[in-house]
Amino acid sequence: MMLDTNRLVILTGPSCVGKTPLERSLRHIYPEIDKKLIRLVAYNSRAMRPVEIEGIDYYFRSREQIQQLAKQNEIVLMEARGDLHGFDINELQNILKHSDAFYEGNTFMASEMQSLGNSQNFPVLSIFLSPFSQSELEDLIKLFTIPELKDHIYNHMLQKLIRRADNFKISLTDKILENLKHRAKDSYHELSIAHTFDHIIVNHDGEDSPNWDDPDNLQGDALRSVHSLAGLITTGNNLNIENWNNFRSF
Repeated sequence: MMLDTNRLVILTGPSCVGKTPLERSLRHIYPEIDKKLIRLVAYNSRAMRPVEIEGIDYYFRSREQIQQLAKQNEIVLMEARGDLHGFDINELQNILKHSDAFYEGNTFMASEMQSLGNSQNFPVLSIFLSPFSQSELEDLIKLFTIPELKDHIYNHMLQKLIRRADNFKISLTDKILENLKHRAKDSYHELSIAHTFDHIIVNHDGEDSPNWDDPDNLQGDALRSVHSLAGLITTGNNLNIENWNNFRSF
């Protein structure tokens, strides 16, 4: 199936790396890009965060409700980060008939969407947001054994996730902490398949960073990431990106 030149634009990366504030800042700073991107809203079984909106960020449904919907519609399901995710193939196809589609979400679903694009012959622009640069990871690989590297990345991302929960005034119950640990543990595997995506944007300002707080006065990597994403979507290139095609050292 060929749907003219409309693309599926994918923004993915580990949990808490900054995908959500990056998307929101892109839409705020570059409204002309916003007009050309229709968000593909996926299903998610996790609880809605304080800053999220039903039907905008996700369709928040229970695991049982999502499974029931999948029996009635052509929905791709995937377990990721301890939650059940899904997206409606028909909804994606309908968006692509008249616009670019935009998906912001977890790495595992993003990989599934890339495969769908290859099998159904529609263009995909895939962008991975990384909390480390290639050179930083290469230095860590020299410094640590693989088990130590996994622990280092796990602890780095877990602290980000805990700080984000604190910023959202979310109480760290045993259940929530277990979910954050699950997400942090997934980060190593997600980074290990980052080379399968078209472009890497390096962003040290995760969702725990205050650099996202004022959308009219972004700072640091937060601002650079917005400009990088806008450049990739509009011109196809930007100086602040990396390509990890030959970096598979995990």
